[in-house]
This record gives sequence, structure tokens and C-alpha cells, in this order.
Amino acid sequence: MKKAIFRLSILAVLAGGAWYGYRTFKLSQTRQEKIATAKVQRSDVTIRAFTRGELKAVRVYPLYSPTLNGTIQVTRLAPNGALAREKNLVVEYDDSELLGTIEADKLTLDTTDENIKYLTLTMQSRPARTT
Repeated sequence: MKKAIFRLSILAVLAGGAWYGYRTFKLSQTRQEKIATAKVQRSDVTIRAFTRGELKAVRVYPLYSPTLNGTIQVTRLAPNGALAREKNLVVEYDDSELLGTIEADKLTLDTTDENIKYLTLTMQSRPARTT
């Protein structure tokens, strides 16, 4: 009877050791899957970094609006914080009122020019007065 109990205890220790080894082996495989791996290949390296915080501009230049007679309305504006380069649109003003004033001045100029031409022709067609 003692031999049977001794053999069963040795069998239980061996079964416990086998179970512990199997469990350790399975856990090591799941740990290895969490490590990121990739195939080696030749290409450019892309690094992306994400952070929180506040960015401030290195140089800031004030923009002044042109002196236009009348009301000025902004029609388009560059997004806040956008990088401005040479010849990029930063702000666009509504110039319809200014263009209307220019057209009215051109019309006045053309009317005056036509009046001058008319007076010149009438003066040339009149006989000269003799006194």
C-alpha cells in the first residue's frame, strides 16, 4: 500500500510539473505576440510623434488693411495658424464698391472728353468773328 501511495504522489508531482511547463510555454507565446516585429526591407523611415501642447510662431507680422473709401468687407481669409509664403493669399477684401466708384469716375471722364470734342468741333465750324 505504501508503494502505491508513493507511486501516485510521484505521478501527481510529474503531472503538476507537466501542467506548469505547458502553462509557461503558452504564456511565453502570448508575450511574444505583443512585441511588434516586421520584415527587413530597404525603404525610407517614417517617424510619427504625437504630443500635446501649444505651438507658437517664431515670427509674427501684423497685416494692415488698405485705405479704401467706404466700408471694407473681408471675403476670404487664410486659416488661423496657416503658414504664409510669398504670393499666398492671406486676406481678400470685397472691392465691388471701389470698382463701382472707378466705373463712375471713368464715365464722368468719358462724358467730359466727349464735351471737349463737341466744343472743339463747334468752335472750328463757326466763322471767326472780326471786330
